Amino acid sequence: MSLTAVVTKAWPTYHPSNGLFFVGVNVVLNDDDTTYRHLPQAEQKSADFFVATHKGADPEDKAAELLSEVQPWIDAYKEEKVAHKHAKYDNMTDTVEAGLDLTE
Repeated sequence: MSLTAVVTKAWPTYHPSNGLFFVGVNVVLNDDDTTYRHLPQAEQKSADFFVATHKGADPEDKAAELLSEVQPWIDAYKEEKVAHKHAKYDNMTDTVEAGLDLTE
């Protein structure tokens, strides 16, 4: 059971009206924890994160700002996973499934 991330650079966007570049990363979060119900295969979640910088500025200076956006997203996923794995969530799913009227 492990959580991994693949981070790649996103295509920058330039706005000549104000001279700003939006630089960023694409993050793909992979979770190979398939040990619980209703998740039969590895989970994958992805998102793009961008920050503004001036033309000619060193984009590496924006790493901390990007980290401050990416980490809360990952932390939220971990909290969501805890809720998803809760037995009562499974019970709710079973109750909904059992309550469906599928007669024709």
